[in-house]
Parts: sequence; C-alpha cells; structure tokens
Amino acid sequence: MMDIIATMLEIISLINTSFKVRGKPIVDLASEALSQGREMGLDYVLIVPAGYKS
Repeated sequence: MMDIIATMLEIISLINTSFKVRGKPIVDLASEALSQGREMGLDYVLIVPAGYKS
C-alpha cells in the first residue's frame, strides 16, 4: 500500500518517526500525529491501522 501511495504522490522517501518534538510526549493517537505533523510542517502524514498487512 505504501509503495502505491508513494508513487501516486511522487514521494522520494518515507520516514518512520516517533514524532518526538522537544517538550512534547511521543504521539499515541492518530489525531495527535496529525496535529504534530501540522506543527512540524510535514507535507504528509500516512496513518496505517495497527495490524495492517500489505
């Protein structure tokens, strides 16, 4: 799935990150990931459900 999305969006690389921002806890919820992604200036945040198998 990620390779299809990467191709569609012309993403050069995918980065797996814990979204660790100084002074903030590691994200635990999808909503937190989206919020911190916006704050960090990320172009995209890909959220894959737990247990997803490609």
